[in-house]
Amino acid sequence: MAVNLRKKYSKNSGTSKKNSSYRFQLDFYHNGKRIRETISDVEFLPSDTKEQREQKKRVVDKIKADLEIELANKSTGLISRELKKASFINFFEEQAKKKSPNTKIAWDNTLKHIIDFHGKKLRFEDVTENWLEKFSEYLLSSDLSQNSVRTYLQKVSTALNQAVKQKIILVNPFNYIDKLKKEENEMVYLIKEEVQEIINTDFFDDEVKNSFLFGCYTGLRFSDIKRLKWSNIKDGKIQITQTKTKGAVYIGKFG
Repeated sequence: MAVNLRKKYSKNSGTSKKNSSYRFQLDFYHNGKRIRETISDVEFLPSDTKEQREQKKRVVDKIKADLEIELANKSTGLISRELKKASFINFFEEQAKKKSPNTKIAWDNTLKHIIDFHGKKLRFEDVTENWLEKFSEYLLSSDLSQNSVRTYLQKVSTALNQAVKQKIILVNPFNYIDKLKKEENEMVYLIKEEVQEIINTDFFDDEVKNSFLFGCYTGLRFSDIKRLKWSNIKDGKIQITQTKTKGAVYIGKFG
C-alpha cells in the first residue's frame, strides 16, 4: 500500500519556506479513510548541513518503509495499526505486575523515569529508536550509574519484546540502537578478621546479626535465606533453588 511523504512547515509568520523548519507527514489510506500522521521526532532545520539532512531523510524513509510493510501485513491480520496507538505506559504497568517483588522494584523505577521524561501519554508508536536514544541521554544526565541506566533500558526492551510477541508492534526498536556496556564494579568483601569482629560485637537484634553472618558463610542472598526451611537441609547439606537465578545450590557439609 502506497504511503506518500509531504512536508509540513512550521508556522512562523513572515518567514519564507526556505528559512523555515519542517517535518514530514505520512499520507496514506487505511480502512477507506485518508490519514495524515506527522513524524514529530524528526525535524529538518534551516541550519542543518547536507549530511544532517541526508541522515534525517534516511530515518524518515525507514519509517515510511516500515509503515508500508505494516499496512500490507494488516491485510493478513499480522498487526493492527490501532494497537500501536495504545498506551505503552499501561502495557508496561501490566508487565511489571507479573514480576517477582524484587524484580518489580526495578520495573517500577523504570516506569517512574519514563513518566518523568515523557509524561503519562506515551503510545507504542512514540517509542522509536530516536525516543530510546533521548531517554538514554536523559537517564545518563540524572546522576544514575551507567549500570542502572542499562538496567532501566533493558526493562523497556523486555516490554517491547513482549509487545512483538503479542503482535502489537512489528520489531523492537531497541535492537537498532547502540547498547551501553556494563561497568565492572569494585568488589567489596569482608576479610576473616572483620567477620570475627562482627561475631564478637554485641548487636541489639541477634536474629539480624545471625542472618548476616549466615550469608557470609554460605554466600546466599537475603531473599534465599528468608525462604530457608529445615526441609532444605538434606544429608548435612543446604539444598535450595535460588529465587533470582532459579539455579539449584548445594552448600556445606554440616555436623
